[in-house]
Amino acid sequence: MFDKVLFLYYVRRRGKTLGAVANMLKVSPATLTRKMSGISDFTREEIHRIRKFLMLTTEEADHIFFAEKLA
Repeated sequence: MFDKVLFLYYVRRRGKTLGAVANMLKVSPATLTRKMSGISDFTREEIHRIRKFLMLTTEEADHIFFAEKLA
């Protein structure tokens, strides 16, 4: 499960914007929003590109993109 709050934290912490992330992925801001909302999924390639763009460690990326859902 995608952790939107943690993702936004790292985007802001790295001085980036969601628009910059969308541009880097070559998708529209609306498409990025759908992916962040869980309507559609991030591809493996997109996760890899985001990880490099935001300079995330493997552990940080795992926490964002593969967060456990708590009951």
